[in-house]
Amino acid sequence: MPLPEHALLQSRRVAGAFTDCYALRIGRTITLADYIAAFFTTPVFRLERRIIARVLGHASTDAQALALADGRSDRFVVWVTEARDSKQILLGVGRTATWLMIEPAPGATVLYLGSSIEQRDANRGAWRYRALLRFHDLYSRVLLRATARRLVG
Repeated sequence: MPLPEHALLQSRRVAGAFTDCYALRIGRTITLADYIAAFFTTPVFRLERRIIARVLGHASTDAQALALADGRSDRFVVWVTEARDSKQILLGVGRTATWLMIEPAPGATVLYLGSSIEQRDANRGAWRYRALLRFHDLYSRVLLRATARRLVG
């Protein structure tokens, strides 16, 4: 779906990076802290955390995810908070960023998930970049659904 105009991720899009946006409505009112905690502690994301720990040497815990969620920390694994308000957070690392946002609705909440990826040279490694985006699209959808299940179940 289109990236909302007020999304913190817009800064990356305006700078020329690829951005995406996914949304899912859940039948429950939640806070941004609830969303962040659920997102980074799903079994799906725990697998990503294990891969990052093994490949990059950056181990993480659920306690660190909760510290990010409730604002006691501005870092998690390799990501650093670039911007945050009461409804959204933008986490960056190098040429990539992850964005989470909530939008309250009567008796529900819309969860937004977005990313940005800057490609250095559009002609160099273009097939790898396209393959990465295909995988990223599927992974983002799986991760958002897993987070929603965690929040309502």
